[in-house]
Amino acid sequence: MSSTNAPTLLDGVRRIMRLKHYSPRTYCDWIKQVVKFHRMSEKKELFEDSEAKIEAFLSYLATERNVGSDARSGDEYTGVFVKCSF
Repeated sequence: MSSTNAPTLLDGVRRIMRLKHYSPRTYCDWIKQVVKFHRMSEKKELFEDSEAKIEAFLSYLATERNVGSDARSGDEYTGVFVKCSF
């Protein structure tokens, strides 16, 4: 059973983003969208087959939502960041 005071994934992202002087909101928003798209309910799901999940999300953005490549490259970086940082 996890403690309610345990830091969340997004808390960790915010902390690291601040240390690197990046915008935590941008990265947290992308992570929230990926989690919602894949209907993830646990933190560990983000790391299981993460490359395929991010690729599927990017394909969805390109084909269904017509999001440009500039925005999608931000999501690619977010996926790499999360995978390497936690």
